[in-house]
Parts: sequence; structure tokens; C-alpha cells
Amino acid sequence: MPNDPITGKSPTAGDTMVLGSAGGANNAKSCDGVMPVGGAVGCGYYKDYPDTTVQAIIRYAGAYKLVFFACPFEAIDHAVPRYLQKWTMVRRILTYFGERVPGVQQQLSAPEVRPYALKVTPNPFRGQARVEFTAPISGVMELKTFSADGRLVSSLAQTATIGQRITFHLDGGKLANGIYLVQLATPAGVYARKTAVLK
Repeated sequence: MPNDPITGKSPTAGDTMVLGSAGGANNAKSCDGVMPVGGAVGCGYYKDYPDTTVQAIIRYAGAYKLVFFACPFEAIDHAVPRYLQKWTMVRRILTYFGERVPGVQQQLSAPEVRPYALKVTPNPFRGQARVEFTAPISGVMELKTFSADGRLVSSLAQTATIGQRITFHLDGGKLANGIYLVQLATPAGVYARKTAVLK
């Protein structure tokens, strides 16, 4: 309906909603109709249906608010952008109900620094390997290396400040061939990565 808060795209034109396509549930085989009474208003009708008093969607605003679909909501096609999309419909309904619609919020605090790449290079290695990361918080950073059977084979520690780029060195010459888990323990949490020693 033109100028409708749910289905009106403009004061002079309404939206078109499609129910029978692969973009929806494709279950609108025989849609119902409803006639608005008691102050309710029709806001969606079936195109080319001769009885224009029969509605596909009605809304009511009084002591409470209601939007009622006589057609299956899940059948709304969202594959063709020129038609009314179901997420647009939900946003309009929530706005009609007076609900706050979530949106993108600007981040006001400083971004969290994470050790995005607890990076081991080269990987696999046989001599020296570098373990690099960005300190997610100030404090002691402890790098532990565990063998595949859970034995602690190496432990190194260093104090760092938040955002500082840190490098530890692993000595492959002291390790047997195999898979290892490199685990970084920080005051902000524990991070881990697998590596391998191949000689």
C-alpha cells in the first residue's frame, strides 16, 4: 500500500512482494486472505485478485500493535533485489512496533591488540625457528613448547608492553623429529600453534 509504514515504498507507490520463487521457502501454494476489522488496516493485497477487501497483510495500532500475515512470511522471495526483501520487512515491522533496530556502532574504545599471527618460521624447521607475535597486553609472556604426547620440552619467558612485537627462538637441534604445540601464555589469554621438526 502506498505511504504505509510496512509496505509503502513512497507516498504514491507501494512495494511488490513475491511469494513464489526459489528465493523463499517456496511453500505458498494456497495463500489465505484476511479482512481488517476493529481499527485494523490492510497493508498488502494480492495483485489481480478481484476482491480488493481481502488482504495478505494487516496491521493494527491501539492498546497494542500487531502485524498479521495471511501469507507465509518464510515464502517471501529475497533473490530479486527489486522486490521487497524479508529483512527489510522485519526492519519496518520492528520500527512500527517502536523497537530500536540494531545498526553499526562506531567503536569508541581503542581496538584490542591480539597476537593475530602467533607465527612460527620456518615451519616445519630443523635448526632455529622464530616464534613471533604482538603482545595483547602488558606483562609476562611465557612460551611453552609441548611434544605430541604432552611433555613440556621448552619454556621461555619475556616481559612485554601492549602492542610490542616479540620474538622467541626455538632450537630444533635439541628437539626430536615430530609435531609440537607452541603455546603462548599471556595475562590476556593463551594462544597456540602447531609446528613440526623435520631433520
